[in-house]
Amino acid sequence: AYRRPDDSFYMNNVMAQNYEIYYGLDGIYYTIANGVYTVVNPPLGALTDRLPYDYEEFWIWDRPFYKVDNIIYTIVAPEGVPYYEVVSLL
Repeated sequence: AYRRPDDSFYMNNVMAQNYEIYYGLDGIYYTIANGVYTVVNPPLGALTDRLPYDYEEFWIWDRPFYKVDNIIYTIVAPEGVPYYEVVSLL
């Protein structure tokens, strides 16, 4: 299950999946434990409302995908609002 907690956090993306909180900033994702942030891969299915400026766009079967470092995103629109969803890690 995926949910997006309160947007009042200081990073531009905060997400929770399987009781783990993930923070995202400019395409880099973190978790926190005992006050220490650790860089991690984002969970599959994570949503973000923006991508870093240095993404690469490519198309598969008339559908756009976006690559940022080792993360592949596509556009989804749950409830009509467009987001970028993590669909694969390289």
